[in-house]
Amino acid sequence: MLKNRKKLATLLVTYGLFANYAQAQTYSEKISPDSVEPLISLVQEKENKISSDTLSIWEGELSNRDTELIDELVLSKLYNPTNAEIFVRSLTEDDVLDLTNILEGNRIEAARQAVAATIGQ
Repeated sequence: MLKNRKKLATLLVTYGLFANYAQAQTYSEKISPDSVEPLISLVQEKENKISSDTLSIWEGELSNRDTELIDELVLSKLYNPTNAEIFVRSLTEDDVLDLTNILEGNRIEAARQAVAATIGQ
């Protein structure tokens, strides 16, 4: 049972649910012995779903509009190339169109506000 508690604490830290091992260990010690294994399964299941969702945004080719927006974000010094692609892949098609229109109008301040508003959602 101690082995399972250590595994649970490690998973909780690895997946970012606790800042350090001591906090995760304190939490795992409060879990009833019968709940440790189901909680390990639940944490692993949730992590797998999050990983799958994260990977899914990288599937598929970028549209021309997406590529142009990435270029504009980099040229405007709002993002570096990698972060610009991550950001654009997370947007809806309407968001991409709106932000592209703002950037094409050379309205950098409005673009910065649009980026900030989209991140806050």
